Amino acid sequence: KKEMEDILGITPILEKSQEFYPNRRIQITKKGGNLFSRRQFRNTLDNEAYIIEIGKGGIEIIASDSAGLFYGVQTFLQLIENGSCLACLTIKDWPTLKMRGIHLMLAGQMPTYEYIKTFIKRLSRYKINTILLEYEDKFPYEKHPVIKHPLAFTKEQIIELLTIAKENYIEVIPLLQSFAHVGYILKH
Repeated sequence: KKEMEDILGITPILEKSQEFYPNRRIQITKKGGNLFSRRQFRNTLDNEAYIIEIGKGGIEIIASDSAGLFYGVQTFLQLIENGSCLACLTIKDWPTLKMRGIHLMLAGQMPTYEYIKTFIKRLSRYKINTILLEYEDKFPYEKHPVIKHPLAFTKEQIIELLTIAKENYIEVIPLLQSFAHVGYILKH
């Protein structure tokens, strides 16, 4: 919502309509604006699916669930990156793969904490929903501080990263190595 406010210069109204699909229809209109369309879609939407309708009277994002709404808004934000003037169109989109992820390895050169927060948000723009996070020695080992890297995350930072990921519909899968890959431990 905030990104749309910044780009469009308006405050979108997000409302749930009980008219056709309870809790699945989200309308984004200019304050006081009327929607151009009230048509009922015959097929139910799969998980994470959405439909974007853009017309003269407004914008409508219809989603099967909250993740679908989030992805619909991400697509809408991509559409307006180069300006808020849009042609009338309909987009129907859904994921082919349930898990769409990346492997983020923190061994070696450690990115800054701020960069990782931004990176998580950026991944959500491309509908990535899983991060396999390989901590290595960047995990805040409380009972074994000798194996913790000086740039390791704090417990609070990990909680914040997980919160940001959840807000952006990304699941973080932690990866801590087994004996074949624990040189960072065995060197002590």
